[in-house]
Amino acid sequence: MKPNNYKQDSVINRFFRYTEGRPDPILFFILILLWGYGLLILLGVNIGSSQAYRFFIQQAISFVIGIILFVIGLEIPLKYLKRFSFIFILFSLFLMILVFIPGIGHARSTSSHIPRWIGIKIPGFSLVSFQPVEVAKVAIIIFLSYRLSTKTENNLSSYLSHLPIIIIIIILTGLQPNFGSAVILVLISASLIFVSGIRLRNIFSLIFMIAPIIFISLIIKPYQNKRILAWLDPYKYSDLAFQILESFKAFYEGGLLGKGIGQGRVHRVLPDRHNDFIFAITANDYGFIGALALVLLYLFFTWRTILILRKLDNQFYKLVGFGLLNLIIIQAILNMAVVTGLVPTTGISLPFISLGGSNLVMNMFGMGLLLNITAQEHTRNRR
Repeated sequence: MKPNNYKQDSVINRFFRYTEGRPDPILFFILILLWGYGLLILLGVNIGSSQAYRFFIQQAISFVIGIILFVIGLEIPLKYLKRFSFIFILFSLFLMILVFIPGIGHARSTSSHIPRWIGIKIPGFSLVSFQPVEVAKVAIIIFLSYRLSTKTENNLSSYLSHLPIIIIIIILTGLQPNFGSAVILVLISASLIFVSGIRLRNIFSLIFMIAPIIFISLIIKPYQNKRILAWLDPYKYSDLAFQILESFKAFYEGGLLGKGIGQGRVHRVLPDRHNDFIFAITANDYGFIGALALVLLYLFFTWRTILILRKLDNQFYKLVGFGLLNLIIIQAILNMAVVTGLVPTTGISLPFISLGGSNLVMNMFGMGLLLNITAQEHTRNRR
C-alpha cells in the first residue's frame, strides 16, 4: 500500500530533477517580475506629453540588448571568470580613462557638461553611448572575489595588495565627477572584503585610510555642500531642495492606491522622474501599495539569493554571488533613501526600474552570472 504522502514526494522529486543543473527558477521568476514592473512604471512616466512612449521604447531596446548579455552571463563557463578577471578589470580601467579623452568621452545632454559616457558613432544610426563605470562595477566584483578567494594570509597587507587598481577606478569615477557611483564601488568592495573573513582591526585600518578621501571629495565639490544643506533643511533651502520636496509631494499625493498611470502632477514638474526619482513616480502612480510591492520584490530577491549562496562550498562563487547581490541591493537602498530624504541627493539609478541603458544592460549581465552560479548549487545538491 502506498503511503499518504506518496504524491507529494513524487512532485517534489520531479521538481528537483527538473532544476538539477539549472538556474534557480524562483530567483529567475523574481527577476522577471522586477523587469516587467520596471517597464510598466516607465510606460507611464511620459504619458500626456508629445513623446508619451519615448522612455519606454528606449528602455525596451536596452532590455533586448540586456537579454543577450543575460544569456551570455548564464551560459559562460564560470572558470573563465577566474581566468580573465584581471583582463576584465584592466579593460574597465581602460574604458574609464577613455571618458576623459576629448572626442570620445562626452556628456549626455547639452545642459550637462559632465563627461561620463563614451560615444560610438555607428553609420546609419545616431550616437550610441554607454557608461564605463557600469562595466567597472561588475569587473571589480569578479576581480576582487577571485583575489580574496585565493589569498593565503589574513593580514592587512594581503588585502591592500588587491586594492590599488580598484582605488584608481574609484578615483577616476570621482573625478568625472560621479560621487554616487564612487560610493557604490566603495561599498561593494568593502562588503566583499568584510565577508571574506577580514579581522576587525584590519577593518578599522581600512576605514581610517579611506575615510579622509571620502571627506575631501565632499568638501572640495561646492555642489556637494549645497546638496548636504538641502538635505539637512529642505524647507529652508527650498530652491536647492526642489527635487526632494517634489518627491515628498509625489508620495503624499499617491496615497494608498495611487493616482493612476501618468495622472499625477509630478509627471510634469519632477526632474529626473525617469531615472533617479522614479521611485517617487512609482509611489505617485501606484500608491503605497505599488511602492511596497517593489520593495518586497527586492527583499524576496535578497532572501532567495542569500539562501542559495550560503549553501555553496566554492568561496569564489559565493563571493561573486554576494557581490552581484550587493550590486543590486546597495543601489536600490541608496536610491530609495535619496528619494525619501534619508540621505543627500546624488545620482543613483534604481536597478531594473530607472531609465538607463548601461545600468540595465550590465545589471542583467550580472544577473545572468548570478543564475549561472545558482545552477552550480543545484548540481551540487544532486550529487
